[in-house]
Parts: sequence; C-alpha cells; structure tokens
Amino acid sequence: MDEGRLRLVVVCKAWLDQMSRTFAWHLTADLYGVPVLVAPGDSRFEVVSPEDIEAAGDSPRAFVDRAISNTRALLQPEDQVCVHFEAGSIGKINGGTPFESSRLANHRWWEKAAAKVRGSLLVAAPDWRVLLYADSANEGANEVLASVAARIASARNPTSLSSTILRWQPDGWEPT
Repeated sequence: MDEGRLRLVVVCKAWLDQMSRTFAWHLTADLYGVPVLVAPGDSRFEVVSPEDIEAAGDSPRAFVDRAISNTRALLQPEDQVCVHFEAGSIGKINGGTPFESSRLANHRWWEKAAAKVRGSLLVAAPDWRVLLYADSANEGANEVLASVAARIASARNPTSLSSTILRWQPDGWEPT
C-alpha cells in the first residue's frame, strides 16, 4: 500500500451503512472518519478495508492518525481559511476537495479556535467539501448555522453529510 495516498474522509452513517468491509472511526454524532486511498492526481478514492490495516501492521488508531496527518498536509492550514467570527455571521471553509470536512478530526486546532470565541464554538459539516462555523455568543448564530447546514445537506448529492450542529467540548465534538 502506498501510504502517501492515504487520507481520511468524513462520511455520514447512511453512507457507511451502504458499504461493506469498511473500517470507520466514530468521530461524533452521525459522522465517521474512513481511511481511503486517493488515486494519484485525482480526488477519486478507494475505501481501506480492515484487512488493509492489518496487512500494514498497524493498530486501527495509528492508521487513522496517519490518514489524518496526510490529509492535513494536503489542505490549506486552518488559520489561513478560517476567518474571525463576526456578529450575526457564520464562517465557511470551502476548499473544493472531498477532504475539507476531515478538518473536524484536527482537535488540537479546534481547541485553540474554541478558546478565541466568547461563547461556544459551533460547527457543521453538511458536505464533504464544506465546513460551517460560528460563535454561539453571536445572536442568532445557532439558527443561521442550522438553516444553512440543512440547506446544503439536503441537496442529496453523493457528498452530502449531515445538518447536525456540533459544539466543541474539551474532549471533542458533541451534537447540540
């Protein structure tokens, strides 16, 4: 296996239920991280099986950690794509790759981001390519975030994920 092709994609429970022989790491709520191998120079991928992980001689967690690390190296740093929170607005990360929602697995960065908001850090991953975020202290942020996330997730395209709003907690994401 070419480990340089290893990435982590976030999928919803409904997508996962349609797959067989797939290793999935429960991220939060109805979202799971799935290790995949990307085709060189392309965003198409093949799902990694439990047998692939065993053949690599790794624990499932070490394999997921490597997939997260490889995915982070592919994406623009969060500090460059995540702008400051403004009253009454939500932020959007839309890098165009199927791995943008995998940023949810970068707990160290979200922990730092959460320390900068006045209320709670709220995030939604309505599509593989999109992350939405807001500060709960901004009036109406939760409602606007929920509305936009629902609209994107309801598009019912193959990359749709979830309209669930997540709140950052010291130990990770929690559905609101």
